[in-house]
Amino acid sequence: MAEPIERAFDGLALSSDVFELIKTFEFDLAIAGLPDAEELSIRVRLFRSLTNPKRYRCRLSRLEFWALRPTFQGTPEDDRSDEELDSGWDHMLAGHFDSFEAADWQQALALVTQELRQSIGVEGS
Repeated sequence: MAEPIERAFDGLALSSDVFELIKTFEFDLAIAGLPDAEELSIRVRLFRSLTNPKRYRCRLSRLEFWALRPTFQGTPEDDRSDEELDSGWDHMLAGHFDSFEAADWQQALALVTQELRQSIGVEGS
């Protein structure tokens, strides 16, 4: 018989539940007022507690392109790479989504997207 996954964390001084990634959503978001009708690529990750199936965590991030240049000795000055990086965007959510209660993942997602609507000034529920 397999041991419960929670046993993998025995002996660690955990200060929160252990959360498992259950859903990832990604979409492009057009926000009025941005130059040239720029769209933002947004990623929403929903996690569920291993010990309480009604406790969730959300991580919100924005995908951004950055021109990266290695700093290793001997690297040519013009050597660069355009990379898409996942930049934390949790600060856009006024609510506390580090640990929150919802009946299921659909309700958890609805709570997060409602908060996102409010933070960017979009009406609706």
